[in-house]
Amino acid sequence: MLVALRIENLAIIDELTISLHPGFNVLTGETGVGKSIVVNALNLLLGGKPPEGLLRTGAEEGSVEALFDLSESPLREKVGEEVLLKRVISSKGRGRALINGELATLQGLSSLAEGLLDIYGQQQHYLLRRPEQHLELLDQFGALLPLRRRYQDLFAQLRKIMGELAELERRRAEAEQRRDFLTYQVRELEEASLDPEEEERLLQERQLLAKRQQVLEVLEGVEASLYSGEGSIIEGLAGAVAALGRIASLDEAFSRWRSSLEEVRLLLEELCRDMKGYASRLDHDPGRLEEMEARLALIGRLKRKHGTKDVEGLLEVLKGLKAELRSAEDLGGAISEGRKRLREVEGELRELAIRLSEGRAEAAEALQRAMEEELKGLGMPEARFIVALKPVGKEALQVGDISLGPRGAEEGEFLFSANPGEEPKPLASIASGGELSRVMLALKGVSSRQREGQTLVFDEIDAGIGGVAAETVGQRLRELAQFHQVICVTHLPQIASQAHHHLRVRKFVREGRTVTAVEPLHGEERKREIARMFAGTKVTEATLKHVEQMLKGAGERR
Repeated sequence: MLVALRIENLAIIDELTISLHPGFNVLTGETGVGKSIVVNALNLLLGGKPPEGLLRTGAEEGSVEALFDLSESPLREKVGEEVLLKRVISSKGRGRALINGELATLQGLSSLAEGLLDIYGQQQHYLLRRPEQHLELLDQFGALLPLRRRYQDLFAQLRKIMGELAELERRRAEAEQRRDFLTYQVRELEEASLDPEEEERLLQERQLLAKRQQVLEVLEGVEASLYSGEGSIIEGLAGAVAALGRIASLDEAFSRWRSSLEEVRLLLEELCRDMKGYASRLDHDPGRLEEMEARLALIGRLKRKHGTKDVEGLLEVLKGLKAELRSAEDLGGAISEGRKRLREVEGELRELAIRLSEGRAEAAEALQRAMEEELKGLGMPEARFIVALKPVGKEALQVGDISLGPRGAEEGEFLFSANPGEEPKPLASIASGGELSRVMLALKGVSSRQREGQTLVFDEIDAGIGGVAAETVGQRLRELAQFHQVICVTHLPQIASQAHHHLRVRKFVREGRTVTAVEPLHGEERKREIARMFAGTKVTEATLKHVEQMLKGAGERR
């Protein structure tokens, strides 16, 4: 039960505290005094977006606090005997949510508030005119929302798997188209027997062969000066070795020097043989340059073809091509696994859809009976109310022998007839504003009995009704107050007269600013307020007497 509501800096409210009571509470007042601001403030606790201009002019922050007594609520064991909910909105766009003075997420605040508050406003006329909302109301009545959430999660999972499979199939088709091309490219690169260091070696060797004659002349000259020419170094060394040999016996040093010179001579002879061999190969392999040019041309062509700078880049390309070929083979396994998972999810989804359909069929029958009984009490004894369930249409997926949509195997729509002899037709297209008000009140009535102890807020439920219908609606609201705390904003005296507690909202100017106040009414003051609702500013004794009779009648019924 909502015990107290405190509002600061919202619209024309600077600071306002409202005490509320069990039973049926009604708020009345002239148009524009701020009655609906109270409902907007409560809607903030449910996570609603602040309407444009809700923050009081000049204020940096505005807030709403609601104290709930949970002594008779199912949430008592979880939350405690009472809970204080608060939402702060800011001109800077950053607000705060608090639960019992502790910071909380807006989702956490709204989730808790949804278990305590249920608001019916003018916008719900619009919701009743949207057939897609009817299934939501049916599932809520049948306590099917948890089952439907599981279904919707699985349906989203099915769509995801189907999307992933489609992508895998697309990639495999592309891979199949590219397979021959990839195989050719891999074979071409593998047959090239690429070596990261080969190109540099070939470039150096080509540069050498390009200057072959110069190299041969240099090598021949060096060889001649060392070995084969007249007066060569080898010849001089041979003479020096022979000379030292003649005196080697005279001193050990001479013998050691002779040995060293002999080693030098032998090294020079080996060097000269290498030079002659190198020159011979250079002189006798005329096809080597052509072979190198062909090899360099192949490497160059492959680099250009694959857009790489060097042979290492070509080897990376080869690695990638092989990986792509392997991935095409792996796609087959992934597709098989995906199809297996798809079959599993389809089976689970189909089972949930059947359970959901069975639950909806039962709930539809129960709702039809309950609604027709409820509408009788709202002055519509001949009204017929039917929940029409039909197979899902658009967005359907075929799962075996059943078509499934995002919310199950069927869509639902409320059909309605207010008069005898008239066939029920879509509620969205035929019901008047007054009929919609009573249908919604009936829906609230049948659904709220499943969850006692809530605070039900009705913002001008009297749209489009008056006279006997208004009195009937007021009586029904009073009856609802046996199970819930009811708060109603109304302009109709027939409804106001049925309330257990009457609050008047008025506005006045203080220090140059318009402010709003809420005051409880009793006795004569209440009688005059209801008379004003009947007659406006010209309240007569006859009107007062009529109101007195209404209040007395309501009291007797209570």
